[in-house]
Amino acid sequence: MLAILQAVNLLLPGVLVSPEKIEQCMALGQPRSKCVVRGMTTVIVDHIAWDDWDAWSEIMKEFFVDDLIYDSNWTPNMDFGNSSSVREWFDREHIPFNLAFDNTTFSVIIEVGEEETASLMAYGKATWIGDIGTVPGSESIGEEVTIWDLDFYKLDAEGTRIAYNWCLIDFVDLMRQLGYQVLPKPALPEGVFYPPRSMDGIPAPVSRL
Repeated sequence: MLAILQAVNLLLPGVLVSPEKIEQCMALGQPRSKCVVRGMTTVIVDHIAWDDWDAWSEIMKEFFVDDLIYDSNWTPNMDFGNSSSVREWFDREHIPFNLAFDNTTFSVIIEVGEEETASLMAYGKATWIGDIGTVPGSESIGEEVTIWDLDFYKLDAEGTRIAYNWCLIDFVDLMRQLGYQVLPKPALPEGVFYPPRSMDGIPAPVSRL
């Protein structure tokens, strides 16, 4: 149990996961891909040097290859879209995201991974402070918003840094929350994610077990 708690501690807010801590994470039975992704997401979630390219890129070079391939949502104003370097990703997703949402707090629902690949599903709670792409969040300044996020990761050949990231943000649900029903309304409730009604064991994989 102590080892599991030590591994979970690497995810706590305010704890920057260094390469040394990634090795510690792996020593506790976690696959490398999860440890690298957790290190990167800690920087993102804690907004560490989020608008300072020089400082931020110095941290992120421990987690991303320079020619990172990033596939994501496309928006007509080109704020969002595919990127082929860490710098492009910083300019075309990281900064626009942080200018649209204030103090986003993420919770991970599902996290899976092995040595070279990982995936996670999470949701963020925030308030609108601006537009994201062409979604007019500036019309709802200060209102609460839920951001659904799905990510897939692949490490480089050395298995040390992220070389590919496919990320999908649920723009359709963002628009729905602003009053734009762009798809036919379903019979089931929208904007909710129900937990298991019954289960035999834990609800998601734990690598240590």
